[in-house]
Amino acid sequence: MAQRLPMERTALPPSFHAAAEKMSSLILSADDANLGEAFTDDVDILGDPIIQLMLGGFGLIVVLIAVANFLASKMDSAIENVLEDFEETMKTRYIKRWKLIEEELEGLDEAERVEKLIQVMEEIQRDEPALMERINRDMASS
Repeated sequence: MAQRLPMERTALPPSFHAAAEKMSSLILSADDANLGEAFTDDVDILGDPIIQLMLGGFGLIVVLIAVANFLASKMDSAIENVLEDFEETMKTRYIKRWKLIEEELEGLDEAERVEKLIQVMEEIQRDEPALMERINRDMASS
C-alpha cells in the first residue's frame, strides 16, 4: 500500500486541507483497489463496423487485382498462341507473303515484333478479308 505523505498547512483555509487530504486518501485507496484490474480490459478492434467495412473493402480490392492480373496473363498467353499459330501458318503455307512480312520484322525487339505482327494481321483483315479467312481456317486446322 502506498504511503500517505502528511500535508503541510499553508495559508489555505483548513477546509481545503481537509478536502485535499480526503481526496488523496480516496485516490490512494482507489489506486490500490483497481491496480489488479488495470490491464484486463478487452479491446475488440474487429467489432467496429467501420473497421470491418475497411477490411472488407481492402479484401475485395486485393481479390479484384488478383483476378485482373490472372485475366491479363491469360489474355497475353492467348495472344502469344495466336501469333505463334499465325507465324507458323504463314511460314508453311504462305511463304512468299511471309518473306515480305519477315523483312518488316527484322531488327525489332520482342515487344516491337509482337506489335508489328498484330498490325500485319489487322492490315490483312482490313485489306484482304478473304485471305485472312483462309489463314484463320489454316490456323484452326493445324
